[in-house]
Amino acid sequence: MKKIYLLLIICCLFNSVLYSQSNENVAGHIVYKFIQNQRDSTKKKNEFDKLNDELMRQSKGITFNLKFKDKKSYFYIDEVLENDVSPMGHSHAKIVVGGGNYLTDLQNKTVFRQTDSFGERFLVTSNTLSSSDWTLTKESKMIGKYKCYKAYKTKTIINPAKKFTFNIVAWYAPQIPVNFGIKDFNNLPGLILELQDSHFTFYVYKINFLSEEEVEIPILKGEKITEEEYKRQIEKMNGIIISDKKN
Repeated sequence: MKKIYLLLIICCLFNSVLYSQSNENVAGHIVYKFIQNQRDSTKKKNEFDKLNDELMRQSKGITFNLKFKDKKSYFYIDEVLENDVSPMGHSHAKIVVGGGNYLTDLQNKTVFRQTDSFGERFLVTSNTLSSSDWTLTKESKMIGKYKCYKAYKTKTIINPAKKFTFNIVAWYAPQIPVNFGIKDFNNLPGLILELQDSHFTFYVYKINFLSEEEVEIPILKGEKITEEEYKRQIEKMNGIIISDKKN
């Protein structure tokens, strides 16, 4: 009997090691699409709403990609335009994701957003820990064959005109044991398959698991700059003067 128990323990430990190794070696390519969040149907559409509807129509067919392996991921917009995607629709989709591509490095706890502004290329850096303040819930739903759980957090954007605070809702799949997601959202205990921000919802369209050799994470180039420094640079380029008043 003791030999049987010992054999079971050894088997469990062996399976645990295999599972741990498989977690570390998960690599793949995820394809996402996006839709506009539903507006209040009781309110009449204004000209801005009509413009948004037209831009969404022109960006139909746009896909976003997430490649990941080891401790890194690369989120980017597909540059190949389909027949029903106009250059204006493509530009609209780029604005939706902050006008850039994202490289997440969990080992160094850094996210780089590569973006072009006024003829210059920047690598806007932020700390991955800024995306770790999620509230996890027990609410779940199936996305394809994966059981996903809901997590949410608040995000605040401040510009010269106004301060905006809105909710971010993510649905992540613990069955896919990687901590990556859409844009700069990460650090959940599973891959994010759906993300709802203030105006748009990104949803998974295709999942391909690959070998590490089949996944290439590029080295992004550009002037490294913090988010705050980037905002000041853009304000300066736009001729916006900020007065720093001290009492």
